[in-house]
Amino acid sequence: MKGNPYLGVVVDNREPRDYIIKKELEPLLKNVGGYAYTVYLADGTPMYMSEPTLEAIELRLRRGYPVKSLAIYQ
Repeated sequence: MKGNPYLGVVVDNREPRDYIIKKELEPLLKNVGGYAYTVYLADGTPMYMSEPTLEAIELRLRRGYPVKSLAIYQ
């Protein structure tokens, strides 16, 4: 449990979900070879989250969302 005692307890009750990380062409990221890693839900819905490295996108995803499983396609 976490939260501000004056505002009440804030509970993160989101269910862990399956995510897919794909390496896609990104023309704006020329310094890293023109590719970016993008996150999608398991059903293909885009999460609109993209980073130039796999480590950065995985860290950002695990920090903000409960993860059940990750599939990485390069």
